[in-house]
Amino acid sequence: MKWIVPFSMLFTLNACAPEPVVPGAFDGSGEVQVTVNGNAITMDMLEAITSHMPSEKRDGLLKDEQQKKRLVESLMTSNLLYNEALKKNVHQDVKVKRSLAMANREILANLYLTQIGDAAVTDEAIQAKYDSQKVKYGRPATHLHHFMVREQDKANALAAEIKGGKDFAEVAKANDPRTRMNGGDLGWINRAPIPDLEKTFNEAPLNELIGPVESRMGFHILKIEGRRDKTPIDEVRDQLAQMVKVDAMKSYQMDIKVNAKTEWPNAAPTGDDKAAPTDAPAPGAKDGHNHATGDGHNHEAH
Repeated sequence: MKWIVPFSMLFTLNACAPEPVVPGAFDGSGEVQVTVNGNAITMDMLEAITSHMPSEKRDGLLKDEQQKKRLVESLMTSNLLYNEALKKNVHQDVKVKRSLAMANREILANLYLTQIGDAAVTDEAIQAKYDSQKVKYGRPATHLHHFMVREQDKANALAAEIKGGKDFAEVAKANDPRTRMNGGDLGWINRAPIPDLEKTFNEAPLNELIGPVESRMGFHILKIEGRRDKTPIDEVRDQLAQMVKVDAMKSYQMDIKVNAKTEWPNAAPTGDDKAAPTDAPAPGAKDGHNHATGDGHNHEAH
């Protein structure tokens, strides 16, 4: 017996059929940054393509107007090419479909591994990592402001200007090219910048202008802002959290590979098929790149 589907039912079936999936369709409604050919580049997109970065780097990039503009411009180009590819039905090609499928697998694997790393970051884990890094964080340090000039007369005159009320940083920037970025503020350091300053570095009173102090290189003017026995955990919490995260991801990668049941249809390749992963950094490592799998976009600030 031949079944005849009524026209009204056929219309209903067609209406209920799922719409074809368009690769790269983006579900977001963030603040519009720019519109190109009617297509919006939104803040959601920027956040999505920078989500693999360490939070400090990502926040800095998105707050810096110049870097943010370059990122938006990069997305504009990608968006134009993406829409042209859809018009040409590039995504319907079998090889392209397979490439997209593998890219999606890598993105999901990467995001899952990132979740594993994020879950490992607890106050207890950060404290344990800090305690294990005593050689690095347990050393005495001094907060030093310093600059140098070649001539003694000039050094004497500059020291007098600072004692008279001129700002240390401005005097340093104007007279020592090496201090143009930081005004002579070297931050917390463990040792004197040169051996000739070691005694002054270790014994000078706090918050007093010292110098000129002569060395083989020239005449130094310095100020000690503070001394401490170790680096406080709160100052390096973000670094420690990143270490914990990377360690957890590497450990999970190793465990999942070692515990997997591997069957080679022919002879196994030379080497230990249970070996640990290579030394390449795990996703989300400190350099900001996704080495293990990538984020599928390869966007960076240019």
